[in-house]
Amino acid sequence: MAAVLEKEPVLEASLPQEVELRLKRLLVIVDGSAQTGSVLDYVIRHAVTGAPVEAILLCVQPAPPVDAVVPHLAAGVEIDHPGRVEQCAKRIIRSAARRLAHLGIVHRERIETGDPAATIVRCADEEQCDLIVLAEPEPSSVADLLARQIGVSTSSLIQRVVREAAMPVVIAN
Repeated sequence: MAAVLEKEPVLEASLPQEVELRLKRLLVIVDGSAQTGSVLDYVIRHAVTGAPVEAILLCVQPAPPVDAVVPHLAAGVEIDHPGRVEQCAKRIIRSAARRLAHLGIVHRERIETGDPAATIVRCADEEQCDLIVLAEPEPSSVADLLARQIGVSTSSLIQRVVREAAMPVVIAN
């Protein structure tokens, strides 16, 4: 599927009169970065100027590396890392949800753990989404750290989502 770099959604007034407007289901990827604001801005503009939308807010947390988990389990020590990851994801989702709720945009929330690209594509299929909305990440030390630790660069994440998704992907910027 091809990616679309889009800044402004098509205005409803420019659509032919015979086009029936239906609820559009958007999978909205939020990660707490500054670019999450761009993703939410796109959804808000789309909801205001286009067909009614339902936003499924998705925060994907990578699974901790197995080799980092095994020594702790072998020693019988409970790992608090998954708890911290879940708390962080809940804060990210709540922040995005408040922004959409404030504007009356219908939304649901999902937090998933696993390979980010595969999880995004799987969730989009499960939710029967019409569109995936994610942000072009800015290069940062965090992105470099993730690339080293889990072996996925953010640019390859977008490439995989675009290649594997059965629906259009919008890269908000």
